[in-house]
Amino acid sequence: MAEEKKTCPFCGAEMALHYTGWLAMRGNKVVQLTEDFMEAQLYLCPNCRFMAWFKPLTSVEEFEQEQQALEDTKDPVKKFEILFRDYSEKKLQKVIEGRDYLPEAKKAAQNLLRRKGE
Repeated sequence: MAEEKKTCPFCGAEMALHYTGWLAMRGNKVVQLTEDFMEAQLYLCPNCRFMAWFKPLTSVEEFEQEQQALEDTKDPVKKFEILFRDYSEKKLQKVIEGRDYLPEAKKAAQNLLRRKGE
């Protein structure tokens, strides 16, 4: 993932990439999840300490394929499998053990863990 140059909207200094991880979001309209996750980058301004989250850039083709796959899939377990496909085994285990996840999400995480073990 390449670091992008960002300028602070308050002081004009160049912001620095501080962290890359996953950002939890609520209310995804595409798959009606209670919670969704997206890869995100946290940038900090060294002067005024302003912080901002950004979604890493992806190719247009990759984005369109992902969106089309989500729209074409009617099975909620398959939708969760698409969303969770890049999760580590540790994250998948957290989904399975989590109280706040839908049964379909847990089933998808179990399926993905089983495939990773094969």
